[in-house]
Amino acid sequence: MNFDVFRLPLWGAALAGVCASVACSSHAENRAAAPPPPPVEVATVSAADVPIYAEYPAQTYARNMVDVRARVEGYIEKWLFAPGSEVRQGQPLYILDLRPYEASLQQAGGNLKQSEADLEFARQQVSLQQAQANLAAAESNLVKARQDYERVKPLVEQDAAPRQDLDAATAALRAAEANVRANQANVDQTRLQTSTQIQSNEGKVEAQRGQVATARLNVEPWSPWAAW
Repeated sequence: MNFDVFRLPLWGAALAGVCASVACSSHAENRAAAPPPPPVEVATVSAADVPIYAEYPAQTYARNMVDVRARVEGYIEKWLFAPGSEVRQGQPLYILDLRPYEASLQQAGGNLKQSEADLEFARQQVSLQQAQANLAAAESNLVKARQDYERVKPLVEQDAAPRQDLDAATAALRAAEANVRANQANVDQTRLQTSTQIQSNEGKVEAQRGQVATARLNVEPWSPWAAW
């Protein structure tokens, strides 16, 4: 018992020394494994106006919007403005391919000249004049046939001429009278046709003058491409 009592303090002292040694060793290892201090940046602060930016979802519209409507359809040869740029009133915006419209203008001009020529021909009344000349010739033949009949008739009545001469004169007179009536009817019909042709050609001329004006308007560089 006495032996155990004297050995306990020695055992405790040895244990305390081991613990102290272990603690010192752990502390030294922690000190060796610690990271280096982080770098620090230093800046001078001064007062100033700083713009504030913000982003928002939105949709924009033009302040002034107009509808550009073409007077004619066609292929665009050239743009005279940049999309989104401002334009002035009366400013041309496009140049169209004018070749189809120039061809239409030439065709309309040719049709107008033809109708004007037909109108002039109708106004000269060539057909009516020919019909009237035929009527005059028929009337002249009628006068001669009547004279022959009137000359032969008394001779036949006096037995101074054969009966067949009177028959021939009578037939010639009837044929001349029928020819005059036919030519008179032809004159009346030709006069009516001439008047109708004149009126018809006058209408064609007016209509084709309008077509020429429209075709010329389509090729003029005016309002078809204006902005307003």
